[in-house]
Amino acid sequence: MHGTKDDFILYVEVDGNYHGPGTYALAPWPHDSLGVPDGVAKVAVREYVTGRLWESSAGSLTVDNLENGGFVYAGLGPSANSPVQVELNIAGWWSCS
Repeated sequence: MHGTKDDFILYVEVDGNYHGPGTYALAPWPHDSLGVPDGVAKVAVREYVTGRLWESSAGSLTVDNLENGGFVYAGLGPSANSPVQVELNIAGWWSCS
């Protein structure tokens, strides 16, 4: 993702509860990490240069029928390790590259 001044990386994960195409609810993360098979769908945005991470806490993640993209609508807050306290809202199409 490209902002006006910064570049960002979008992470999309459904680890441990994936059942195929459809919509997954986004909730606060039970663990402060990606890659944990805790059954929670997750979206995160990382600022490319600084590494600051924002974690999804509400919204939805949709996976399309081809299972390589979809739509995200999410509210994100700073991770526990982030020095910033800015909250973000994102909405848009995503795809694997």
